[in-house]
Amino acid sequence: MGSAITVLGPVPGKELGMTLMHEHLVMDFRCRFNGSPASSSIGPDLELHDRWRLVKEPAGFEANLIRDDIATACGEVHAFKRVGGQTIVDVTTEGLGPSPGSLVRIAQATGVNIVASTGVYVHASHSAWVHESTTTELAQRMVDEIHVPDADGVRRGFIGEIGADGPTACEVKTVRAAAIAQRETSAPVSIHLLSGALPETRVDALAVVDEFVAAGGDSRRLIACHQDGSGTDMEFQEKLLRQGITLEYDTFGFESTFTYEGRYIQLPTDTQRIKEVASLWDRGWGDQVVLSQDVCYRMMTREWGGWGIAHILESLTARFEAAGVGSEQLETMLIENPRRLLAFA
Repeated sequence: MGSAITVLGPVPGKELGMTLMHEHLVMDFRCRFNGSPASSSIGPDLELHDRWRLVKEPAGFEANLIRDDIATACGEVHAFKRVGGQTIVDVTTEGLGPSPGSLVRIAQATGVNIVASTGVYVHASHSAWVHESTTTELAQRMVDEIHVPDADGVRRGFIGEIGADGPTACEVKTVRAAAIAQRETSAPVSIHLLSGALPETRVDALAVVDEFVAAGGDSRRLIACHQDGSGTDMEFQEKLLRQGITLEYDTFGFESTFTYEGRYIQLPTDTQRIKEVASLWDRGWGDQVVLSQDVCYRMMTREWGGWGIAHILESLTARFEAAGVGSEQLETMLIENPRRLLAFA
């Protein structure tokens, strides 16, 4: 077994412990901003009693989309650590305001392993250099960020989340680049897909995976993000699983709505998520499932009345057990499966 690349250096895989594979500790999510009519009259100074507004329209207020406070992030990580958490993969890629230096400070302050990511988020976040770069140039940037420390001394230990909303041509380019970088580095890759909550996107999701494999990526090192809800379509799930892909149930605690192309999309409940994970175990696929909470909006943090990143370990273990998913299965999804993916160096 190798080591994972964390922001403070390599950590042996056997020391990673309980691991969240999809979180954002600091980020700028304004690429999703859609402007609530109320935002102009209220302004940026929302208070906790305004939380209902954020839950109603998560992307409608810039204050809900910017998370840059180190102390708040440390509070989230400390809460995770108190219930046995040891490692967090921060999947804040280009387009979401990645801040490796901030991750170093959080890791130093909390003693929790933090893995930083390379890659590019969805089309709405793409800057001019992403549009202008070739697939080869994008891939080389990812390879360099894994192999070479940046100005903060940080090497990335993960590729993704690579954005594929559409997918647009530029998003497909970044998927191909991620595949090339994965082939050259052996780093795991995660791809942001909407196929959990939006059944009509599942054909496109399979096409994105085909692009990844055609470009040379190893599907056994690939994670399909946001698959909460895809358990209603076992045939779709098994098309992914039979290729060796890991399914990520990563929005535990987020049970409200999000907006997409002018529509309000209802997310699954934790009850449904747990039921689907139990079904995956019953069907023999537990070795290809990882869990997380994807705390991206400010309203999801404990400071703002959300469940935070300790939610799975602190609030849901009894509910998993009641559904037939006991401690051994949780350890597989939170320790063994992440270790297999992360310890490549």
